[in-house]
Amino acid sequence: MVKTLDIKEARAIYGPDLPGPEEVAKGPVVIQREDKSYAVVISLDDYRRFQEWHEKVEHEAQIQPQDEALRQDFGELSRAAQDEAWEKERAAFHRLKPQLLQTHKGLYVAIHGGQVVDADADNLALAQRVMSKLKDKRFYLQLVSEKLCTFEVPSPEEFYSV
Repeated sequence: MVKTLDIKEARAIYGPDLPGPEEVAKGPVVIQREDKSYAVVISLDDYRRFQEWHEKVEHEAQIQPQDEALRQDFGELSRAAQDEAWEKERAAFHRLKPQLLQTHKGLYVAIHGGQVVDADADNLALAQRVMSKLKDKRFYLQLVSEKLCTFEVPSPEEFYSV
């Protein structure tokens, strides 16, 4: 809450050396008592700019978690976040691999959310099915075999980016 004082009241409370409008127009004035800073006097224009900035920051802080959830749902993650999400799914595959070798050997599996969401002998059919189910969410597709073969294929967006 902002408290408003007349300059005469302020000088009566804080002393006659309280800076006036001419002084704060030149820049902020730090108020000290016994070599300790305890307040800053700024111009009204500087204060208004600070209020606007502060409201903007508070607003962004309120909507950011919602925006991040939406970006994850619609695949609009930063490259670093995409890599991290993909790496988590890859790590889940390797964690599950001993079980998968017993249950899905020779099949391709799709991993999402750290678990198998689908499997098929045809990797293209599997990819199409999982993409239609998960929409823009990330998943990891890998052949379950003793020997690990990895192919990195760029997305069309990266391949054709200008």
